[in-house]
Amino acid sequence: MCRTARTSLLIALCLAAAIPGTAAAQTMRVLGDSVSAGFGYLGDGTPWRARDLLRCMPGPYDNNRCASNAANGVGSTSPLRFLPDFGLGNGVAWPAQAARSLGLTRAGQFANFAISGATPADFDTGGKFAHLTARAMRDAPDVVVVMLGANPILHEFILGRAYGCELRWRLASFAACADAHVQASGLTRHLARIIRTLVDGSRAQVVVVNYPLAVPASAFLQVDRVRYVAGALQRAVRAAVRANGAGGDRLLLMEGPQARTGLGPGTHRCETNALGAHPRVDGESTQARVTQMKLAILHPFGFCPGAVPWFVSSETGAHLSLAGHAQYARAFVDLAAAHHLLGAGATPGGAPAPPVPGVPVGSWP
Repeated sequence: MCRTARTSLLIALCLAAAIPGTAAAQTMRVLGDSVSAGFGYLGDGTPWRARDLLRCMPGPYDNNRCASNAANGVGSTSPLRFLPDFGLGNGVAWPAQAARSLGLTRAGQFANFAISGATPADFDTGGKFAHLTARAMRDAPDVVVVMLGANPILHEFILGRAYGCELRWRLASFAACADAHVQASGLTRHLARIIRTLVDGSRAQVVVVNYPLAVPASAFLQVDRVRYVAGALQRAVRAAVRANGAGGDRLLLMEGPQARTGLGPGTHRCETNALGAHPRVDGESTQARVTQMKLAILHPFGFCPGAVPWFVSSETGAHLSLAGHAQYARAFVDLAAAHHLLGAGATPGGAPAPPVPGVPVGSWP
């Protein structure tokens, strides 16, 4: 009788291992800011318009309004509420697109805790969203994605708060001021502690994701200075990962696809300049349409426009469009395939799941 029971159990276990779909479901959790939350799109997947900007800014509410993973819409002052599926169904934000491509579509497999306006300090111990970091670990996921650091750095520079740096005429002087500002923000320190908390407090693979180069039309800075600030942010994120070198193969950095400005220096010979010029640039611009219009006016013979913007125009060009989210989703799927994360369904170079019906990739905004 006992031998028969043991034999039956062994056969059942062998069958479970052999039959696809019977293995434990893979799970992913995301900690991030507006870039990962899909700010620029509502919970139903539709883009909001420029006239909604003031009523969509995070402000004092910290309720993630006007983001694709959130239930709060334009002008909402309600408490923080995520969508039940965290935006998986609308397929806007790059984590949702990646999850769909990887087959993480069952209940509980995917949760996107990204919140517009969030800083690394907010998700660090004692921060106002530290409970979400704890929740992500409590869920015992296979992968935790972390994309934090843009706030408050880019906000302060691009929207004009870091006036002390912007008034430095020489680029070298500006760079020194920018570096000091980034260091004083505590970005690297807080992000490194979040990574360490996740590595030590869970068995998850931690994937830290870096930021693209966005040139908002609202930026007072010259493009070379926007480039420098974006580079300083990227270096700070890398430093946080290096500070956790002991994480070993459970810690990965995804640099992500880098957007192009459409300006020099570069090796790409432009064929799309409105005045027929052929400047050597970094490629056809992938910036928001409103940014491209501004750059075409400021650099009539040196700008190379592009047809597919990676950023939305509704909030002046700082956040990813559907096309930009698709680029990041594809990069994440490739990373998952290369490191055998989240199951065997990932194929390098594979396209993410189709975006929201009726909202074509690269469309305005």
